[in-house]
Amino acid sequence: MSNFKALQQIAGHLGKYKLKQIDIIGNDGSESRYTEFYNLLRDGQLEDDDAAACHFYGENANAQTSTYRKFKSNFLERLLNAFVFIDAASHGLSDRQAAGIYVYRDWLKAGMLQARGLGYAYIIIAERLITEALKFDFYDVALDLIVKIKGNIASQDGDKKLYTYYNDLYKRCYEILGLEYRARELFELIRINYVKSARFQPEQAKAACLAYEEIKPALEKYDSVNLHFYGRAIEAMQYSCINDYAKLLVAQESAISFFKRKSFECRLQLAAAYQSKLMCYIALQKYEEGEQTAIDCINMSVEGSVNWFKSLELQVMLYLHTGRYREAYDIYVMVKKNPNKSYLKETYQEMWLLLEAYLYFLISNRLIPNVDIKTADLGTFRLQKFLNDMTLYGNDKEGLNIPTLIIKIILMVSEKKENHVIDKLEALEKYRSRHIKGQGSYRTNQFIKVLEQLPITSFNAKRFENATKKYANNIKKVPVNVFEDGFKLEIVPYDTVRELMLIILVKNK
Repeated sequence: MSNFKALQQIAGHLGKYKLKQIDIIGNDGSESRYTEFYNLLRDGQLEDDDAAACHFYGENANAQTSTYRKFKSNFLERLLNAFVFIDAASHGLSDRQAAGIYVYRDWLKAGMLQARGLGYAYIIIAERLITEALKFDFYDVALDLIVKIKGNIASQDGDKKLYTYYNDLYKRCYEILGLEYRARELFELIRINYVKSARFQPEQAKAACLAYEEIKPALEKYDSVNLHFYGRAIEAMQYSCINDYAKLLVAQESAISFFKRKSFECRLQLAAAYQSKLMCYIALQKYEEGEQTAIDCINMSVEGSVNWFKSLELQVMLYLHTGRYREAYDIYVMVKKNPNKSYLKETYQEMWLLLEAYLYFLISNRLIPNVDIKTADLGTFRLQKFLNDMTLYGNDKEGLNIPTLIIKIILMVSEKKENHVIDKLEALEKYRSRHIKGQGSYRTNQFIKVLEQLPITSFNAKRFENATKKYANNIKKVPVNVFEDGFKLEIVPYDTVRELMLIILVKNK
């Protein structure tokens, strides 16, 4: 993310609040450059550093102009200082999220007191802060404060009873924090294999089993939120890596029950569990249960957050898998208009590009009622631009480029570019034989064989239907792979795409 984009995001976030301090950017009533810069960023009126430099320092200025760079650096410091005065309870955060803001902010204040030699004031604040940190499972903050307090007792107070109390508390926090870090590490070592790959990886299930066996005793001993978040994610990976949705659903129900039993809200953790649960329902075709779970996902997410976008992404997937294309389109339009979408990481951005391409396919073929391609809120969709923008998925050889290849072919079919389709299918067949192998790729393998029948049947709907029946039946025998990045392979289920292709072939004739 660029430095300028970070400024835009911070200013946009601060714009949601009424800043109360007169020396804070945007609330001093002056016409200072800092205030003007804040207002322009907040309202999205500056495109980049060059535009900002020209605005403040003349048409010959740019991002590298020294006066602008110094101005921007000072502005960033003021912008960050504004966060100190935000009321955490005013923006729909959970009690733990709000408590976290206050705990970490007061931890910084305590450290500043200690650095200035104000030891007595530090101890008073630290003792109160330890209680709050432990209440909400912030063991990193508690451990740091405990270390300093017991050091002060040992070197200055000499109270052995009090020292024993804090030393025992130190040992407990140290153990829990170490287990949290270990659980997170074990989770990340497995998850990293899926970030840029949709390849079926059953070997990761074995790794998850070993990791869970290691961390399970800690889960039985302690109820730390972070420990259980990563520990239960590892437990789920034992099943998600092999697409065992029935067992995975049970594991997610258990996780949801645990986080609901905590004395404080665990929205982030519950959102992740509900998202996993929703993917299970999609795979198991339990769509009614999935509908309620989709609502639960969104209710656990702050609007504009990564979790919020992820929950809506899954809701769109649910609607595309159930033929509710208009509702999928309406969510897409809402997401497109949200200013925070531009700050999503590349993998999330490209997922929404894929969804846009499939919606374009559906709208252009009049498969979404009351939505016309000339007035649809998709922007100007061009296939080549879409392919150029898919820099991550398009170049992947581990499965993530499959939906890109498929949408390219079915769009060409709908546009009657039959010669182009034949060329692309030859390349796709070579790709299939080299890269699409194994149990987890069965549905994809069968669907590519469906597409290969297009030129063989001369794009005739009846012949195509007869030639592809056996492959369609094979596809239906195996559930959709929806976990990790596998679900991105089938934005619309393969068997449904085949049915849509039949409609288009009839129309083309």
